[in-house]
Amino acid sequence: MNLGKWFNKMNKLSVIILLVLLILYGIGFACFTFNALTPSPLKDTHTDATIILTGGENRIKEGVLRLKMKQTEHVFISGVGKDITLKDIYPEGYEEIKCCVSLGYVAQDTIGNATESFTWLSQHKHIKSFALVTSSYHIPRAAHIFKTHPEAKNHTILLVPIPMERLSPKSREFWNLMFKEYNKLIYTWCTFRGQTS
Repeated sequence: MNLGKWFNKMNKLSVIILLVLLILYGIGFACFTFNALTPSPLKDTHTDATIILTGGENRIKEGVLRLKMKQTEHVFISGVGKDITLKDIYPEGYEEIKCCVSLGYVAQDTIGNATESFTWLSQHKHIKSFALVTSSYHIPRAAHIFKTHPEAKNHTILLVPIPMERLSPKSREFWNLMFKEYNKLIYTWCTFRGQTS
């Protein structure tokens, strides 16, 4: 075969492959954004515990609400800042919930959240199910990391996506967040296989 023709065919094939990947990326991004904007309403499902990942609006409020509504028995908040207390986080109704809420100070990212949370779960062997509370745009990546953790097989995980209220699709900040989180999700899918460190 003529070398020039072979290179031309390879170049055309490369362009086709690139276009297909871009189309798939675009479709995936559209689905991701739609799901982030319209999280499925959660049924009143009881779990032994609720794990809240810090870092987004209304996560703690909604997670603690599960405790108040008797949809869970224990709450663990992962990724709390140094020297922050439960009273600092939840001053209203602190006395009512202090018996049943624990704080984790180690996690710095989502993988750290999973490691910290499963360490806490290992100290509470009676817990067999937990709700995972985080923002709707963060829930796909967090779910993958938690569900591929070696200890996940011992627990039933209920996903609780918290809707975004502060950001609007009309803002540049919203789209920056969506692209950043979507790319993180793809990277996590491709590289993360349940490592704990």
